[in-house]
Amino acid sequence: MYLKRNSNSNHFAIIFLFLFLVCFISCKVKDDGKDGKGFVTITIPDKNDKITAEQFDSIFEYNRYIIPEISDSSMLGKINKVYLIGDTLFVMHGSQFITSYDSNGKYIRNYSHIGQGPGEYPVLNDMDIKEGFIYILSGNKIYKYTTDDRFMGTINLENASKGLSVIPSGIALNNGFAYANESTKDNYSYSFKGKEQNFNQIPFNPIMTGLSYSFNGQTGKFFESKDGVFTFFPYNDTIYQLDMDKGKLKPLLDIKIGTSKRNITHYATQEEITSIQNSTAPDIINAPYMWDDKLLFGYVSDRPKIALVSFEGKVIANGFLGLDSKKLPITFIDLHDNPDNKEVLSIIPSDFVQAIASNADNLRDSPLLRELSEKMSEESNPVFVFYKIKI
Repeated sequence: MYLKRNSNSNHFAIIFLFLFLVCFISCKVKDDGKDGKGFVTITIPDKNDKITAEQFDSIFEYNRYIIPEISDSSMLGKINKVYLIGDTLFVMHGSQFITSYDSNGKYIRNYSHIGQGPGEYPVLNDMDIKEGFIYILSGNKIYKYTTDDRFMGTINLENASKGLSVIPSGIALNNGFAYANESTKDNYSYSFKGKEQNFNQIPFNPIMTGLSYSFNGQTGKFFESKDGVFTFFPYNDTIYQLDMDKGKLKPLLDIKIGTSKRNITHYATQEEITSIQNSTAPDIINAPYMWDDKLLFGYVSDRPKIALVSFEGKVIANGFLGLDSKKLPITFIDLHDNPDNKEVLSIIPSDFVQAIASNADNLRDSPLLRELSEKMSEESNPVFVFYKIKI
């Protein structure tokens, strides 16, 4: 007597084992938002080419400028973020201040509330302005004010974050290298505090926990276009788009500058991390603008540069900037504005203006430079120069 092997049972067992392994592995993989769909890589040659004034003028057109009034209450420090809401300019500067001006640069008010009392915060990490309210991120709390500076309350967070974006379905948080959940010590760069659910995404290497960084004040912030809200993270050269309904991030573009990405994976060793940090690869992008199918951003290798690319991977412009045709230097910073305006912002320190104006040829060739030099002294606030996008 013998037992006959049941081949169908073996097949079922193999299938069951396969499905179990797939489930086990997928459950172990952290959600980095990269599902491989709609994910485009753009390679930017790290060149020392100069973008000429003629090339610049073929892409951008000078529109206007604002010189913010200066006084004891309105002196601007290091500028980290700028909003243009209607005719009002809101400037986040230093680690404590938000100052507003009208369209002529006249001082309106200062929103600083540094302290430990009700409605006060210890430090200013980021801000957002939506529907007539100013949301101030400070550590693990969000403080809500009206634009006429009435305190409306606080929102408690599970962790300290670097950047925020308030959308209809909740609050998006860029954590940098902080814990996304102090109780479990999960390491995620992104958290969403939703009206219906909270969740984390984009894991980072635990070795990086607590690392501070600063890339021109832009990393950790969200930027907006008419197509939505976007963000990116240090040592992760991917730009992610925010799902406005669900709060989830999905990768949109992968930016590779030069011969290598400056990307630290979740599984990199300390030796690999140190090697990447010590490399000469360009730092993460800053001052991004997105419109139609194009992306403009700044980056730094041996000097500050800009790149303008299409989503199909075409590099339209790439290199360092000198002066535009009006003899003005270009220093882009992200502008939160009505996306339909298609404007970019360059902020020029007053001493830069005076230095360039000291050249008689520059003054002769540029009535605008002469006008600015006559209105500004070396103690003035910087001038905000707005350009229209032509392409």
